[in-house]
Amino acid sequence: MGLSDKIKKKLVIDASHLNDEIIKQPGEYAYYSHQCVKKKRELDLLVLDLDVLIAKKDSKYRDCFVKSGKKLTESQLEKLINKTDAVIKLRRDIIDIKCRYKILKGVVAAYEQRKDCLISISANRREEMKSHVAVIE
Repeated sequence: MGLSDKIKKKLVIDASHLNDEIIKQPGEYAYYSHQCVKKKRELDLLVLDLDVLIAKKDSKYRDCFVKSGKKLTESQLEKLINKTDAVIKLRRDIIDIKCRYKILKGVVAAYEQRKDCLISISANRREEMKSHVAVIE
């Protein structure tokens, strides 16, 4: 069972155990919110690492070209930096983490929708109970 299947299963509301669903909602929402924040931090740190790496590569290449007396345009420098293995790897890592972060953001949004559904179902049940009580009297 993949991650999305597990999450889908957790998001399903078992209306026959509504009280249990209401009780577990805050904990699950908090868990996924926390995971989302952690993934965002990881993403931000990778972006910072990439910025630092690019700055270091920029300095290194500029120094090399100044020492050799060759001219280098900004465009050439940027291309030279962007094709290094370390930069490519970090960019791929950023893409991967960004994807996971967006998935977690979606899960958090789904838990917000789940909360709204739980509120609606509970309100409908209360109305039904009032109707049944009124008929009995």
